[in-house]
Amino acid sequence: MGGTHDQPTHTMPQTSSSKTAAKQHRAEDYCLIYVTCANAPEAEKIGIALVKQRLVACVNILPPVQSIYWWQGQMENSAEWAFIAKTRCILVADITQKVREIHSYDLPCVVALPLQQAADDFLDWIDQETQPSGKPSLNRDLS
Repeated sequence: MGGTHDQPTHTMPQTSSSKTAAKQHRAEDYCLIYVTCANAPEAEKIGIALVKQRLVACVNILPPVQSIYWWQGQMENSAEWAFIAKTRCILVADITQKVREIHSYDLPCVVALPLQQAADDFLDWIDQETQPSGKPSLNRDLS
């Protein structure tokens, strides 16, 4: 990833519904996915795979977090990289499977947090950028 992480380099795309009345959504049909990774390259690799396959609309990779946890009878204290992804709840099982395929951990943290409230035009954007099958639509260039 190039550039600085302090300043945003883009804005959210305008959806067609941004100019007209937005479609009504049930916010609880959408969720944020929280995942922890061993390092930044792993978080980026998983994030790219999820976005490329249209399982999530966006991944935000966070700076290192300090994790304190029990693992195999020992208390651990280590740095991890977490990310948050925006998606539809119907894709959580596919997302979990994809993360497990790529992740280095035996038991990766993949937690879905359903939304309680969100702007309809933001949810429209998630709809447009994800596919229920997790496969790219035919009219999108993923190169």
